Amino acid sequence: MSTFIVPQLLAKLKLLNSYGRFENLADIAGEFDISEDAVRFWSKETAGQDAGTIPPKRIDKLLSLFAETLPNQSNSDIEVLLKGPLADLEDAMRLGEHRALRKTLCGRTDMKSGRLIPVNIFGLGLVVANRPSRKAHCKFPLGQSFRLEFTSQHQGRYLLGIQKSPQGWGCIEADWSADRGLIHMPGMTEAGDFGSLDESSDDGVSQFFAFQSTRQFPSVFAKSLMDEVPLSRSEISLLAQFVQETPETDVHVMRFDVEFINPVSV
Repeated sequence: MSTFIVPQLLAKLKLLNSYGRFENLADIAGEFDISEDAVRFWSKETAGQDAGTIPPKRIDKLLSLFAETLPNQSNSDIEVLLKGPLADLEDAMRLGEHRALRKTLCGRTDMKSGRLIPVNIFGLGLVVANRPSRKAHCKFPLGQSFRLEFTSQHQGRYLLGIQKSPQGWGCIEADWSADRGLIHMPGMTEAGDFGSLDESSDDGVSQFFAFQSTRQFPSVFAKSLMDEVPLSRSEISLLAQFVQETPETDVHVMRFDVEFINPVSV
C-alpha cells in the first residue's frame, strides 16, 4: 500500500472537533483505540517517517471519521481533501454540516401541518400574508409580527423549535397544547398569551422546524435558546446525529417555509 500522508494532520483533526461530534483530540484518539500521544506522534517527522504519515491499518478509520462530516463525498474524494490544503477541507466540511442535517431530514419531514398566523397587522397596502411563493409556503413582510402553529397527533413531550434563516440556524421556544394537538411557535408568554415572532432584517426564505420527540433533546439547545445565540457548527451536527439515531416513531419533524419580503404599497 502506498504511503498515506496528511499534511497539517493535527490542524485537520481539530476540524473534527469543530464540525463533528468530538470534544478534543483524546476523543478522536479513542476511535483508533490509541492514546492522544500516539496520534500526535503521527504528525511528527522522524528518521523513519514523514510528518503526517498514517499507519496503513488506521487509514480506513480515518476516512470514516471524516466521512461523518462529509456525507456527500466518496472515500477517494475525502482522501484528496485530506492530502490537500487545509482551507479546502474546511470549506468542504462547512458545506457538509448543513447537508448532513438536510439529508437526515429529507423524506421524514411533514411539510403540510404548519400555518402562519399574522399578529397585530396594521395599515393598508402591505403585502398580505399567506400569498403562495414559488420558494415557500407563504410570503410575509419584514418587521411584522406573526406566530406559527403545527398540527400534530404525536405524543412526544419534548419540543424543539429551529429557524434556518439565510444567516444561520437558531432555536425558537415552542409549546404543546395536547388537548388541541397543536404546537405553538414561539411558546406561550408568562401571562398565558400566545407569543409572537418578527423578522426585521433577514429577507429571503426562512425554514421553521418543529421537532417533537419522546426522547429529551441534548441540553445544548436549551442553553442556546436561553442565551439567544445562533447554533454552532457542532450543535448542527449534533441535531443531525440526534435525528439519525432516533426512530421515526419517536421523533416527528414538521416544517413551514416563509419568504420574508420588504413591505410595499399597492
